[in-house]
Amino acid sequence: MEAILFYILAAIIIIFAIASVTSRKILRAVVYLLFVLIGISGLYFLINYNLLAAIQLTVYGGGVIVLFICKEKNHSRIT
Repeated sequence: MEAILFYILAAIIIIFAIASVTSRKILRAVVYLLFVLIGISGLYFLINYNLLAAIQLTVYGGGVIVLFICKEKNHSRIT
């Protein structure tokens, strides 16, 4: 069961990482990046690093994504 879950999470991470890099719209790239970070956090949960998984979700999944979205909103007002 753990091996199947690992391969599912790995596929999600790879697919959304490629989609994030190849996307032309910044907001879609940020959403894809969020899915990549959630997948990495899922891998940490899978190997029972619960603290590291929680830090991954809050710091990177929360903080970085919010910064990208705020940057996009402020940039669209200027131009």
